[in-house]
Amino acid sequence: MMAPEDRYRHDPVFRRLVDILELQIREAQYTPSELREAAILAAIHYESTTVRPIFLDPNDPYGPAIQPRDERR
Repeated sequence: MMAPEDRYRHDPVFRRLVDILELQIREAQYTPSELREAAILAAIHYESTTVRPIFLDPNDPYGPAIQPRDERR
């Protein structure tokens, strides 16, 4: 994983994002703290609305107590 400064130098999309955020600070639109809060909230929103598949191993004795339908009876 690249350090942020290295990524800024080598990744044009990341560089554009950083430049946009820096411009917002320079134009006194947002403080650095507000930008950090906004970035964290965006990540939280993304995580809370993104559905991920859950893989369960029915043979795992420490997994959830979920059994195949025909064995519940």
